[in-house]
Parts: sequence; structure tokens; C-alpha cells
Amino acid sequence: DIIGSQSVVVSIDVRRSRAGNYEVYAKSGTEPTGEDPIEHAVEMEKLGAGELLLTSIDQDGTMQGYDLELIRLVSGAVRVPVVACGGAGTVQHLAEAVKKGGASAAAAGSMFVFHGPHRAVLISYPTPQELDDAFGARSP
Repeated sequence: DIIGSQSVVVSIDVRRSRAGNYEVYAKSGTEPTGEDPIEHAVEMEKLGAGELLLTSIDQDGTMQGYDLELIRLVSGAVRVPVVACGGAGTVQHLAEAVKKGGASAAAAGSMFVFHGPHRAVLISYPTPQELDDAFGARSP
């Protein structure tokens, strides 16, 4: 009540089981909670979360793209912004998380640091033109 819900960000780490079901994990992805991520996200919103950071443990660090299904399920169940995390390898992946997944934003780490076949460390960022091409031109 004092700081406002926009200041409360809940991080939800999710892993998919072999049966294809999603489950929330705790303690750096080592402890299954038995909780469904959609139900958990709705509960966090009810408790006052102003934003959700949704991480696919399975995709994190792979640079193969986000889990768009997971993002769609969670984004469609809540009214607060969802930030997709886990899997970005290209600027197009960022755009897909927003455009196809329904995320409000997309987080990325490895795509800015690791490059080339030997995953050399080279910190880089997309150009404004690359972002415009992926997300559509900005309004003046």
C-alpha cells in the first residue's frame, strides 16, 4: 500500500515435466513446488504483484527462443505486465516473446554476452534499427 504494486515484481521460475506439464520451481530451480504457474501467477497478482518476471528454466541460457506457450498461458491469465525470460538468442526472439507470446517485455542475458561457435564473451547490443525492424518502426 505504501510503495505501490508497480514496485512489487514477483519472479516465477518454471520447468516443464516429461509429461509436458508446467510446474513452479524454487531455490534456483532445484526444488519443485507442485504449483501450477498459471494459478501461481493469478495468486501473486491478487496478493499485489505489479509485474511478473517469468523464467523458463528449460530455455534459460539456450539462446534458442522463449517458451511462447508458457508466456501465452501466463500473460493471458493476468492483467499485470509479464516479462519473459529464458531463451533469447536473437532480436527476433525478443519480438516473438512480445508479439506472439503476449509478454509486455522480454529479458535477455546470454545473447548480449556470448557470441560465435566458441561462445566467446563479447558484450553487444542490438542497434536501434534492428529493434525497429523486429518490433516495427517507432512512432515519431
